[in-house]
Amino acid sequence: MSSVESSRSYVRYRVIFACMLMAVLLYLDRFCISFAEVFIKDELGLTDHQIGILLGSFFVSYALCQVPSGWFSDRFGARKMLTLYILMWSLFTALTGFATGFIMLLIFRLGFGLSQAGAYPTSANIVSKWMPLTERGFASSMVTVGDGSEAL
Repeated sequence: MSSVESSRSYVRYRVIFACMLMAVLLYLDRFCISFAEVFIKDELGLTDHQIGILLGSFFVSYALCQVPSGWFSDRFGARKMLTLYILMWSLFTALTGFATGFIMLLIFRLGFGLSQAGAYPTSANIVSKWMPLTERGFASSMVTVGDGSEAL
């Protein structure tokens, strides 16, 4: 193996590791509201029904936007789109702290789901372009490990 091939090999594993870390942050950001829901409910005077809608609203926009966000990643490039998705979900995470009522929080949760929907399709795009066919299963599993590592 030449030094160029060795260098490329090293870089691609760093890229996959970065995708795995992104999955960890994605999961933590997605579920941190579950820990804060009691405080949010009290502070904003929300009902259990409204809390249920808020927690479920994320998954509605997340599910509806996965295929289109994968298309955007194919069309405009994984690097650009993943950067945009991460910036958007970071913005919606920050905006959550400024919500003053149910509707505002609902809009932020829908936007949060929309922005996180692109993470896994874009990661699949990255794996397919950065890894040889014989290593794609391993690379995909490393990205997926990020989603379950919080349980530890």
